[in-house]
Amino acid sequence: MACAFVADPSPNRTKTTRLLHGGSFAFTPRAREMSRMLGERSLAICAIGDDSYPVSLRDLPDPPAFLLVHGAPIPPAPIISIAAPLYGTATSWRDGVSLVRLFSGHGFAVAMGDVSVMERNLAKAVLDSGGRAIIVTDNLDKEGWDPRLCVLSPFLPGSSCPSDFHHSLWNIVTGLSQLTVLIPPPTGTVMSRFASEALDIGRDVFLLGGSGPWYEGGWDLYQSGCPVFPLG
Repeated sequence: MACAFVADPSPNRTKTTRLLHGGSFAFTPRAREMSRMLGERSLAICAIGDDSYPVSLRDLPDPPAFLLVHGAPIPPAPIISIAAPLYGTATSWRDGVSLVRLFSGHGFAVAMGDVSVMERNLAKAVLDSGGRAIIVTDNLDKEGWDPRLCVLSPFLPGSSCPSDFHHSLWNIVTGLSQLTVLIPPPTGTVMSRFASEALDIGRDVFLLGGSGPWYEGGWDLYQSGCPVFPLG
């Protein structure tokens, strides 16, 4: 059923409405080929009508119709989302590790993107502390995924991503939880855009302030009213 749903050529919103109203989908040759391809890659499908589909995503204005899952299954709530900079520093790395260990120690799964080396390393820090980590990526064909990770993607392997695919990924990262903590970058406005994405879907956003709310590029966010998530 899941492969038939994903393989159906109808627009996602049309398919989602049909599925949620009890509609069925034909198991076409395309669906059969998709089932074979996903099996070879050890990927599972979590469709919007499934019990395992995160409730917090289902409530979004434009939820993904499905998620492909690699590795560990999607953990149940509670989940905390974090966004780490493309280029971090020793300070942001230290505070980021403290943050994810704090959440893991209180039973939260930690969700993040797959944009920077820092995010992948923070995911490893979560796993090494015995916690549960979620990575949202545009490319499930990358090699070397830790089998302890729950890796999610709204895109089929080998498919072309839309021009605004980053927004789709941010929508999932922020939508998985009610709270996103931003680890400020040295410079740039990516975190501001990420914060706007979270706020647009009604999620709370905090700025990590382990070394002061103005450190490492967080000053603009702080001045615009972004509250500080303290460490210690």
